[in-house]
Amino acid sequence: MRTFKSKLGSFITGFINEKRGNGFSYEFEEYMLKRFDSFIIEHDLDDGILSRTLVLEWAIQTPTESINYRNQRVSFTRQFGYYLLSLGKQAYIPMWMASESTSVPYIPSKSEIEEIYQSVDSYRLRHSCARYPQIELSVLFRLYYCCGLRLAESCYLKREHVDLEQGVLHIMHSKGDKDRLVPMARDLTDLCRKYDERMQARFPDGIWFFPRIDGKAPILKTTVDEMFAEIWKHTKASKTAPKAPRVHSLRHAFVIEKMNTWMKGGISEAMLPYLSVYLGHSSISETFYYFHIKEPIFEVIREKDGTSATVIPKVVEYEQ
Repeated sequence: MRTFKSKLGSFITGFINEKRGNGFSYEFEEYMLKRFDSFIIEHDLDDGILSRTLVLEWAIQTPTESINYRNQRVSFTRQFGYYLLSLGKQAYIPMWMASESTSVPYIPSKSEIEEIYQSVDSYRLRHSCARYPQIELSVLFRLYYCCGLRLAESCYLKREHVDLEQGVLHIMHSKGDKDRLVPMARDLTDLCRKYDERMQARFPDGIWFFPRIDGKAPILKTTVDEMFAEIWKHTKASKTAPKAPRVHSLRHAFVIEKMNTWMKGGISEAMLPYLSVYLGHSSISETFYYFHIKEPIFEVIREKDGTSATVIPKVVEYEQ
């Protein structure tokens, strides 16, 4: 664990240990709380109290971050505040802040996805991610599209939760603290097996399936986002696409591909409950979100289900 140097440092350590004791990886949160700890010292606010002044200073949006990212930073502070209150300590709890409206994500076509993987497999990245083994990037980004994983689910995947004999991923404590099993295709399982052999040689006692460069912690979500942005930048499609996809766009593309295939076969309704479970959705209503995306690549959905606008219920905002 990182070393926290402020007067609140020991409490931050206790807070993280409590979260991990409850089964959460809390890696990205630890990284953000370390930033908070440094912020306290740098801004001369180190009086050992989670005060209103400290929290409001921390909550100021920086020029380089989005509203949602700022809100995420503050949410970790809010959780930490509740932890302090549970110990009988003084703490200011920040209010919930409005998020940016969620726009429809750009979902790459099949040809664009092929370009993405060509870039992953062959291009020498200039980012610090160039220090990561090429096979690690190849496997990491294939899991998002081939298995429809969320961003954090690949990052926090432990080796013990990857069954290379059966070809099954055990996704633990994901969104909503839910666990699920995600089967992989045989060729992807074979690729994961080759990758794991390589990483075993590099980190014999490694815990994480996608470790950081030093092998001591999982790869950060921010690192994966940055890598994907550079990978996309070196595709031909990036010069003509209306906007850039994100890592999560690969999950969306996976779902749409499945829906299109099933609709061509006339079995989409029967398979939706299974797809919902596979994706880790809380209910089928979350999966119905994809019926409302209006992109040319979803022609099969609109042609096969012309009544969707009136029959399919209004859905929640698309999940992350």
